[in-house]
Amino acid sequence: MENMLEYDLTPYIEEFYNYITFETVIKFMIVYFFIIWITLLIWVTKDIINRTSSIFLQIISILIILL
Repeated sequence: MENMLEYDLTPYIEEFYNYITFETVIKFMIVYFFIIWITLLIWVTKDIINRTSSIFLQIISILIILL
């Protein structure tokens, strides 16, 4: 039973590190940036709609985040 609980993860970890390249890291950072940006856009939109009824302020706030 004791042998069943022992796993050697070393080959998997080495293979994982072989796949990580500078290009992969850059792609991940770009995707992460856009996810955060879209999330911020959604949050600001919901927040400004709840805070004011002024359409002008709502549009300006959303445009600031878009740009």
